[in-house]
Amino acid sequence: MTDYTVLLRGVKKLKQAGVRLEKEHVIYIDPFQLITEPHDADYVLITHAHHDHYSPDDLRRVLKEDTVFVATADVADKLAADFGDKKVHIVAPGDMLSIGAAAVDVLPSYNLGKPFHPRENNWVGYIVRTGDGSYYLPGDCDVTPEFLAADADVFFVPIGGTYTMDLEQAAEAVNQARPKLVIPFHYGDLEGVGVREDGERFLALLKDVEGVVL
Repeated sequence: MTDYTVLLRGVKKLKQAGVRLEKEHVIYIDPFQLITEPHDADYVLITHAHHDHYSPDDLRRVLKEDTVFVATADVADKLAADFGDKKVHIVAPGDMLSIGAAAVDVLPSYNLGKPFHPRENNWVGYIVRTGDGSYYLPGDCDVTPEFLAADADVFFVPIGGTYTMDLEQAAEAVNQARPKLVIPFHYGDLEGVGVREDGERFLALLKDVEGVVL
């Protein structure tokens, strides 16, 4: 087994699709159901407007005075209403930007054959590129061409089904995409979105791709 210590350094999976990256900066993606109030976020990236991704109560737990948001235009409107004049980088699919020492690619995130995340909403996923490696946070999506073509070392993959790809579809997709490491998320935290055991079931379906449950 390959040593993934560097890739996993400072990586913490939160509830649902929440992730905390402590690299050159502290970066949160879609923080949800936090139990502490660290107020340590340099940047918060939000993929879309659903309650388990845009959670004002959880954002208040991580915000500090100079926190910067990265979000789509519809989420930026919500941020303005909830947090006033906090700085927001408004993004759309295809954008690229720098957040401190990290670079961010913005990818489209959408469903195929489901109504929950229409492509026309311009909701997004992010590839965060740091000195330790690159991390793909795809948002709520199915197995789209953009997902399969994402150029990142670590894929966080939604496996809960219902609103995203399910664990079998996710395993087939990452077996094709072949990242260095895959981490399942978006399962087992909310009713109707997978169960806890799905993480290990997903790992068992991987072929020549390393995976880990965090």
